[in-house]
Amino acid sequence: MELPLKFLAPLVAAGLAGCETRSPDPQPGPPVPTAPLVDGVREVVEAGLVRVREAPEDVGAWLELAMTFEANGLTENAVTSYERAVELDGSSAQAWHHLARALSRTADLEAALAAADRACALAPAYAPASWRRGEWLLESGRLDEAAAAFVRAREIDPTDPAGAWGLARVALQRGRGEEALALLTAPSDLEELPPYTHHLRAAAHRLTGNEPAAELAQSLAGPPTWRDPWAAEVPRRRAGIHRSLRAARAAAAAGNYAEAAQRLERLRADDPRDVNVAGMLAGVYLAQDRSAAAMALLLSTRDRVGGHYRVAFNLANAHEHAGDDELAIEEFAECLRLHPSFGLAHFRMGRLLARARRNEEALVSLDEAERLGQASAELDGLRATTLLRLGRAREALELLRTSCREHPQAVALAFTHAEALLAHGTLDEAKAALRAVETLAGGDERAADLMRRLTARSVAERDEE
Repeated sequence: MELPLKFLAPLVAAGLAGCETRSPDPQPGPPVPTAPLVDGVREVVEAGLVRVREAPEDVGAWLELAMTFEANGLTENAVTSYERAVELDGSSAQAWHHLARALSRTADLEAALAAADRACALAPAYAPASWRRGEWLLESGRLDEAAAAFVRAREIDPTDPAGAWGLARVALQRGRGEEALALLTAPSDLEELPPYTHHLRAAAHRLTGNEPAAELAQSLAGPPTWRDPWAAEVPRRRAGIHRSLRAARAAAAAGNYAEAAQRLERLRADDPRDVNVAGMLAGVYLAQDRSAAAMALLLSTRDRVGGHYRVAFNLANAHEHAGDDELAIEEFAECLRLHPSFGLAHFRMGRLLARARRNEEALVSLDEAERLGQASAELDGLRATTLLRLGRAREALELLRTSCREHPQAVALAFTHAEALLAHGTLDEAKAALRAVETLAGGDERAADLMRRLTARSVAERDEE
């Protein structure tokens, strides 16, 4: 499908489809809603407007503003903001996906499909991009293309019923009731069919003339539950949610976990698919030492929304809190499969791998964490410890020297540096490092132990002389 002119311009200017663009000309300001805004909505919209005015080429700021508009029913403003986001970064599959969804609400299916084509091209393994494209093709009456999109969605994620639902709807439009029923059968007798599957089965039974079966299916029918993690990011921008989330955060920060849990549980009841609320609530449960409750909550969220990197990340935290490092590592790996550039997940997994003495894997994760902006004294200490275990003492000592200069108040790093020099450095270097430790933590028993080891080494070296 050809892109409409308003989408084609930034791609031509970039010279390559999907590369980042920066216009040399002054850009128009953010879209300001013309209708009066109710209290709550006004505040969250104004906060988003301030951010894009301060950083007019920040793609993340435009996406945040667009989702805020969308969540609060300001579709036209959302479309304009999503368009600005893809002008700034044409390689963002998520921005194109959101734009397509917003455009579909304006009834501009041609433009929605153009944006959906870009999302599918940029994220070929993201099933919701394919089945949403199929939905809009179906609405446009392009049944063959719609069927192909739904087939692709099923290939990407066979566990997501959206592909089968779409193919069944295509079959129903073609008057093929038996074909639709074949698509709407559970993989096993033990698996319960989703309510929307029963709704479509009722239509298929009516098409084949089986009214009793249609009535039975209709009694079990209900609306669809869509698995679209990117779309699930939008509802949490609703104005009322912001106030409740702030109150919950304040309660948790004050140590009032019962109040925080109560507030978050109410939000979750309103929208069980909100992965951000689920993550916050799971964190509160962990603070209450309720690991089982946190895991049950997050697994329930996964059942509703499918694979989502934040759900996997929070499940990893829950397993780590419960003392199951292996399961935690598995969930961090799943998180990174879904979001390979999530630096904090690389760091957390690297820390667990180092703890398990899986040193080669740990070093890969920790190096990637640093590349993705997670540099810290703790990260440097872990990397140095891993290098020492791998027999790469020279690299470890150089890293520690540099990091101690950058983080002179980091106590744990100073201990790691002193211990490394006791084992691999000169006596004078070890003495200097131990003086730094005593300055930071002179009364610590570990400092006293290092001093005893330093004394023993001094005596041994004198005896050798």
